Amino acid sequence: MTPTAEAAYAETVTTTAPVAPVGSPRAARSRWSRRWHNLGRDTRLVAPGFFISLAAVIILVVLFALSVATAVIWVGVLLLPVTLLVATAFANLSRRRATRWGAPIAEATNRPRARGLRGWLDVVTEDRRWTDLLFESVFALPVRIVTFSVAVSWFVGALGGLSYFYWGRFLPDDGSGLLNLIVAGWNRAPVVDLGFSAEATFQFAAGLILLVTFPFVLHAMARLEIAAVTAGLAPRPAEATVTSQQTPAHATTVGVGEDWAPTGSVPVAGAAR
Repeated sequence: MTPTAEAAYAETVTTTAPVAPVGSPRAARSRWSRRWHNLGRDTRLVAPGFFISLAAVIILVVLFALSVATAVIWVGVLLLPVTLLVATAFANLSRRRATRWGAPIAEATNRPRARGLRGWLDVVTEDRRWTDLLFESVFALPVRIVTFSVAVSWFVGALGGLSYFYWGRFLPDDGSGLLNLIVAGWNRAPVVDLGFSAEATFQFAAGLILLVTFPFVLHAMARLEIAAVTAGLAPRPAEATVTSQQTPAHATTVGVGEDWAPTGSVPVAGAAR
């Protein structure tokens, strides 16, 4: 093979990450269909996050408080590495959940420990474990409270509005429906009962809007959690155990190319000439 042919072959074979063909279903999907297609992926990230963080805060705060309180009698000195190891376990769980969602986050590499008491106490000297403890016990829960609350409230509001025609009949008929209050506030007039049919129609329309926009809101909450995990738990290059070539395959096939920019793309040979 001549040098010219070899150069042409390298330009043809060496490419970046696979790109979906123009005519493929993924390329043809609209933004609306992508959000509905990724609904399960976003739900699996957002829904359990609150409960995981709640358990992490309870366990880590109790362990850290016991470690500090009993450090004077040396019990806390031995208990503090346990606290940091548990924090790392929760942090690695957050990294794995983010990776399954599609974010290119690798697990951190911890220094190998020596045997015996010295190796056990060396855990306390690792900066990454303290970062894991700080994130999982302080920052993760507030973020996941917001994401979980907004997503659940939006979905429940959609279901409540769509089914108001049924359960709204059992509410006291005192003329204080949402539509009546909105009309009275808009016109700056006394509240006037517009009737159950008008209220049910308004609630149904509002519920339909919430339902249609729910995938976008859920995806925004998933992106917020991913941003928090990336900022707090993404390892430095020297700590990463996984490179961009080792990212799980689904990270480039489940819509991540549309929503998340993967790092470490391989340049095309001879592209810039």
